[in-house]
Amino acid sequence: MKKIITVFLVLFMLGAVYADKAPKYGDQEVAVGRQNVEEIAKNYKFSEDPVLIERVNRIGSELAKVANENKFPATYGSDVLTPFNYEFRVIDADDVNAFSVMGGYIYVYKGMIDFCESDDELAGVMAHEVIHAAHHHLVHLIDEQTKFNTQALVAIMVGILASKGRADTVASVATMSNLYQIAMLNGYSQDAERDADNGAFLLIQKTKYNPVGLLTPLERLAQSSELVDLGIYRSHPVNRERVLRMRKRLKDANIPIDRGAVSGRIKYEIKDETKAEIKVKSLYLDNKLILSIPIGDNEQSAIDRLNNIYSVINKAISSNVEVFDIKCDNEAVIIKGQRVFTPIEEEASVTGLSVKDCVKNCYNILRTFLLKRDSSIIV
Repeated sequence: MKKIITVFLVLFMLGAVYADKAPKYGDQEVAVGRQNVEEIAKNYKFSEDPVLIERVNRIGSELAKVANENKFPATYGSDVLTPFNYEFRVIDADDVNAFSVMGGYIYVYKGMIDFCESDDELAGVMAHEVIHAAHHHLVHLIDEQTKFNTQALVAIMVGILASKGRADTVASVATMSNLYQIAMLNGYSQDAERDADNGAFLLIQKTKYNPVGLLTPLERLAQSSELVDLGIYRSHPVNRERVLRMRKRLKDANIPIDRGAVSGRIKYEIKDETKAEIKVKSLYLDNKLILSIPIGDNEQSAIDRLNNIYSVINKAISSNVEVFDIKCDNEAVIIKGQRVFTPIEEEASVTGLSVKDCVKNCYNILRTFLLKRDSSIIV
């Protein structure tokens, strides 16, 4: 008898949940969102890094202001303008992912922050999530889920009967049913992603951020098979069509696709080393040594020299440079006519090379970097 009562109680509760209409826009969304926030807080660890938190909140507040003051056309959900008190949190995990819940609560994983190569790219990712909230996508999803499938109810009943009324199994079966319903709506999720991409594009154009930052992460994700099992591919499927749509938006808006302006920043590191019993500061580009400078009596001077070399190179290479734009002679690496790397004899000899070989080494590193960066761009 207990088992039968349990079955009907669960069915009654599930029926009540799915019979209710989705939360109305505004206060009800925020109330549901707060419940989600409480659950998320129980299951995720948040970053305590003040630099990451400040960066995400700074970008987020700029996006939120625009979203709360402007109405962007929706192709999924609703474009009813509903100002939210947006809140942004950093999840301390390496997943390349971000998500939002009702009411303007946005979550960005540390892995996504690391994946983004500029504030422009991070703003693009976050704008996408802001549009999910601003266009009430989860409310629309719940509306769709009210079309509850009778077969799912039967499956729940069978599962509960088989469990002999065990509470943990009942809960598990109910959870699986919910996942099953969401799986049925995969077609709608594609519509939501298209709308979030389009809305984010319109939103970003009203900020200081470069809209090309919406494209470059998509291109890299589409080529990153090692990220397939991470969250971004589950909830934000990246495919050729999605990349091509974003390129078309940029082209139609007459926005040059200058990838170097938002991504492709060459990595650098200055290390303390000893060469031939001389203490030096060494500059590494893309994990490869290009120059070592003796510290001497002024360590800061060596650091400033290497930082300046990197700054000049990075600025030149971020200005929409192609591989054929890089040249070299016996004394310097030249990018679009600008001499960006001119080591002197003393520096080259400490590095263990002639000036000519030092220049050639830097030239090869930069060409390899550009070839690697450009090969990630799908045609």
